[in-house]
Amino acid sequence: MVFSIIFHPTKTFETALEVANVSKALIIVLLSGLFFGLAAFFLTAQLVPAIYLFIFAIVQWLVYSAIVWFFEFVHVRKRKKMVGTSFTQCACVVGELWKINLISSILAAFVAFIFPFSSDALLLVVGSIFMIIIVILVIAWIVASFKMLKVLVGVHKWKLVINWAIINLLNLMIIGFISSLVNLLI
Repeated sequence: MVFSIIFHPTKTFETALEVANVSKALIIVLLSGLFFGLAAFFLTAQLVPAIYLFIFAIVQWLVYSAIVWFFEFVHVRKRKKMVGTSFTQCACVVGELWKINLISSILAAFVAFIFPFSSDALLLVVGSIFMIIIVILVIAWIVASFKMLKVLVGVHKWKLVINWAIINLLNLMIIGFISSLVNLLI
């Protein structure tokens, strides 16, 4: 279920780690990219931004999975006798986190679709509800990403906060670099 990541993130990540299903994670990521692409298409009526956001969602998932996998690899070396997780398992666990992005992308596509047809009053109501839901989803993403790192890396308290900050900063820098390269090519 899509909302399990919001209400039971630790259990969801543990299950995804035990039963690594890459096709399920890939479907979640592809659907997320598709809906973000649809939102871009509905707003701009151009195909290039839609394709860009679709590809961007996949690349971001791969980059985030690689960074999390690297951090898990570093921490498993410190714990010695523990067996590390594979990149596939990390990609599946991050795919579970991407369920929150899927919910956000569906909402974005819905709002982008009704935007041209709505009146000011309807837009105010829908926009307000959308903003409240987005704030809730951002908080859910932050909490779930902490739980994900706790399950994968096995660190707690300040180490968890520091690792989370470094992982997200690295992700932001790498995705920004890739995005800049793509913009230069387009």
